[in-house]
Amino acid sequence: LWDLDSGREVRRLEGHSGTVYALALSTDGKRLLSGSLDGTARLWDMETGSETALFDSRSGPIYAVAFAADGTVLTGGYDRTIRDWPAGGGDGVVLFAGAPE
Repeated sequence: LWDLDSGREVRRLEGHSGTVYALALSTDGKRLLSGSLDGTARLWDMETGSETALFDSRSGPIYAVAFAADGTVLTGGYDRTIRDWPAGGGDGVVLFAGAPE
């Protein structure tokens, strides 16, 4: 994470083993959601920099992440699915599955 005014690194969030493709900041600014080539999305505490939840798609890279109004986490990935995950981690529910090629 970088301070935009000073241009300095404030905190490094470590956990993904692949390129991070997507980020979303919660409306209160307290949580950051990241999605990666490694097939996981991770929820981070912005104050401490600690990872608070892990969401594993088990089916390829995650290219899009978002916070839903009800506090759950949404991901979109290479497997052509949109999943809804409980904010504390656990298994995601497929909300949409795209047509096969």
